[in-house]
Amino acid sequence: MIPLSMRNNQLKTALVTCIICFSGFVSDLKSQIATDGEMTFSVRTVTVNGNFAPRHVLAIWVEDQAGFVLTRKLSGDQRKEYLYTWNSNSGGNVVDATTGATLTSHQTHTVTWDCKDMNGDLVPDGEYTVYVEFTEEHVQGPLRMVTFTKDSELVSMAPADDDFFKDIELLFVPTVALTASYTCDLHQCFNRRRILLLGFWRWNFKHC
Repeated sequence: MIPLSMRNNQLKTALVTCIICFSGFVSDLKSQIATDGEMTFSVRTVTVNGNFAPRHVLAIWVEDQAGFVLTRKLSGDQRKEYLYTWNSNSGGNVVDATTGATLTSHQTHTVTWDCKDMNGDLVPDGEYTVYVEFTEEHVQGPLRMVTFTKDSELVSMAPADDDFFKDIELLFVPTVALTASYTCDLHQCFNRRRILLLGFWRWNFKHC
């Protein structure tokens, strides 16, 4: 008969190994989870009384911590070269963007983003920044940035107004989904062998 102290040590060892193996499984599974959803952003611009006011060109785009992700709106096909920050960061990319002519008045702009990049792929969770830039003359114009975290949490923001950007609102509504399947063969990780040990089942973790 196996002494009680030895049996307890075996059970403790098995339990610790089980926890380690299960933690690795959860960590690997978690890395496969992405957050889908939709971001809605709105802003009202105000004139700076530039040379061509109230006529102006405008761009709204999204960036992550690595740089440009996607343009959502470009108004000013003929004068877009004066949107210096947008041009520098995006390289003029307007894939999947709403485009139009130079604006003749200031107004409220609303854009949406389905959390996909220019290739149509769902972007990873993390911090994203919405940029808004406009200009009424051939110089760098006002620029505003709003940063939010894309994950499984709802985000609702109403940042403070400044001189040229008013009534800002950002709403992110997440939808949690698995973007990749995870297959776990429990017979590999937890190969349960029916070994009679004082009437107890014993787990064999040699495949973990």
